[in-house]
Amino acid sequence: ILRCLVGSEMCIRDRIGRYNMKKLLAVFMAVVALSVNAFAATEVNVVVDKTPVEQKGVIVDNRTLVPVRGVFEKMGYTAEYDAETKTATLKKGSDVLKFTAGENYFTYNDKKIETEVPQQIIEGRFMLPLRAIESVEFVGIKWDGETKTASITHPFSVVPITVEEADKMLSGDATDINLD
Repeated sequence: ILRCLVGSEMCIRDRIGRYNMKKLLAVFMAVVALSVNAFAATEVNVVVDKTPVEQKGVIVDNRTLVPVRGVFEKMGYTAEYDAETKTATLKKGSDVLKFTAGENYFTYNDKKIETEVPQQIIEGRFMLPLRAIESVEFVGIKWDGETKTASITHPFSVVPITVEEADKMLSGDATDINLD
C-alpha cells in the first residue's frame, strides 16, 4: 500500500493496490493543463497608425512576433504567400520583401537582413519579429505592457488637412493645428 502525503483520499492506488482510474485521470488532466499553459504564447494587440490589425501578434521566447500580412498591408504593401516554399513576398512600388518561415533573415530588395529570431507560422499566420520592421520602414514602435499592445507609427502616413491649415503651416503660424 502506497503512503499518501495528504491522506488516503488522494492516493492513486486504493488500499488493495489497484489503480483508481478517476483519480489517475484527474492527476493526468491537471498535469496536461499546467504544461499547456506553460508553453502557450501570449497574445498581443497590434496597431498600425492608430488602426488595429485584425490578426493578433504573439510573444514567444520573450520576443514579440506580429502578423506580416496585417501589418504590412496597413503600410501599403501587397502580400502573396507561396505555401510550397513557405515564403511571403510583399511589394510596395519598387520595394520587394521576402520572408521564409524558419529563417533568421529576410531580404529587402535582394539585401539580406538578419533577425533576432526566425520568422514563424503560428496558427496559420506568418509572423515576423516586431523589431525587424524597423529594418525596412522608418517607423516608431511603442509597447504598452499593461494592455499588451504593440503600436507601430508609420511617420509618412497621410493626414488630411484643410487649405487654410496648409496655408498656416506654410506661413509658420501652425500652432493650433491638430494632426492627430
